[in-house]
Amino acid sequence: MKIRPSFALFYLFLAGVSLPVFALADDGSSGTVSVCLRADIAQPPQAMQVVASGTVFTAQTKAGGRKGGKENEALVTTETVTLTHMQPCMDADASSVISHTRRWLVSPVQPQSGVVFHAVGEVSGNGLDTAFDDEGTSFRDIVRAGGITATVHSPLTDAVSLMEGAADLPPNADGEDPAIDDK
Repeated sequence: MKIRPSFALFYLFLAGVSLPVFALADDGSSGTVSVCLRADIAQPPQAMQVVASGTVFTAQTKAGGRKGGKENEALVTTETVTLTHMQPCMDADASSVISHTRRWLVSPVQPQSGVVFHAVGEVSGNGLDTAFDDEGTSFRDIVRAGGITATVHSPLTDAVSLMEGAADLPPNADGEDPAIDDK
């Protein structure tokens, strides 16, 4: 006797069994990204890199040309992931980041082919810690080498706003402080 799949699902439903297929409803999360450790980063096979919740990533390209090239995209992870040599990528929930000071104005951040986000800091208070002061030297070195990346899989509909001013920005490449306007 052959059991039809629809009958089996109906029976399981009546018995109160939860199946993953029924868990596809909106669970309130804002969107999903893949956080990855670049494969060419040299580290021991047993090493783990923990990417904390609150890590901010920015796109290296303009926001898909949608906003005239003056607005950039940023996202923040809302859960912690652990990356290893054997599992260099993990999915994580994430939100868009809005910062008028840094010109991160795109919300919601959308999945775009070929757009890779790079870790730039961690949310700290109302701003951004770009020095990764709470992280170890190994992690900071990997971030500086561009070794922690994220790719957006679904729209990041929730947004986190940073309340920074010019004084919160690090000095630019010339060593000038953007908070001091001497012109």
